[in-house]
Amino acid sequence: MQPPDEIGRLHGVTRMPRSLRWFEVSDVLDHLPPDFKLESELVHVLFEVDIDETGKVTHAEGVSRPFLPSQVQGTVVEIGPDGQQRQVPHADEPPIVLREAVAAAAYTMRFRPAERDGRPVAIHKLRLGTRYSRKDLNRSAAT
Repeated sequence: MQPPDEIGRLHGVTRMPRSLRWFEVSDVLDHLPPDFKLESELVHVLFEVDIDETGKVTHAEGVSRPFLPSQVQGTVVEIGPDGQQRQVPHADEPPIVLREAVAAAAYTMRFRPAERDGRPVAIHKLRLGTRYSRKDLNRSAAT
């Protein structure tokens, strides 16, 4: 896992954005078809966001994980709702409709903006992740 200051250098900022409001599972369910059923026990959804200098998400899209050969035990780095980075175990690739729903929900997020030399700046293609179990996305359990 890369240290936060290294990630900041990759994005050209001296302070990375910090999540102030993360989306809820209900925000994701709002964007899924009523008959959606998750086949896997666990999925890890990666998405990228653009955040403007006020901390508003201006663009979001779901992304596929890089292919890992079956003999490689891979982990994914996730930045969670608390803004902390952690490694999570490999999980099944999420369906496209779920990636799209997560990306749509990401527009409800708010951030403390990134900074460059003490000034708020926009940041592009910040990769984030969230994970869900089958139970998390069961509509009857979420309501």
